[in-house]
Amino acid sequence: MTTVEARIVKNHPFIDGNKRTGFIAAYTFLGRNGYQLVGPEVDATLKTLGLASGELSQEQYAEWIEANSKRAAKRRKQ
Repeated sequence: MTTVEARIVKNHPFIDGNKRTGFIAAYTFLGRNGYQLVGPEVDATLKTLGLASGELSQEQYAEWIEANSKRAAKRRKQ
C-alpha cells in the first residue's frame, strides 16, 4: 500500500498536490480494505512530509501507518 503513496509523493507525477494525493491514496486504500487511520492529523502530515523529503524511509512510513490504523467497525445495513 505504501509503495503507491511513496511513488506519488517522491516521483511528482502531478504539477501540484503530490503529497496530498499520495496521502489520500493511502487513506482510501485503508478504507476500501476495512481499516481506518486513527493517528493524529498533524502526525500524518509530518510523516508524509518526512517521506517526501527522504527523512523517513518507505519502511518507516509503512510501520507508522500500521501502528496508527485499526480495523473499522462494520456498518449495519438499514
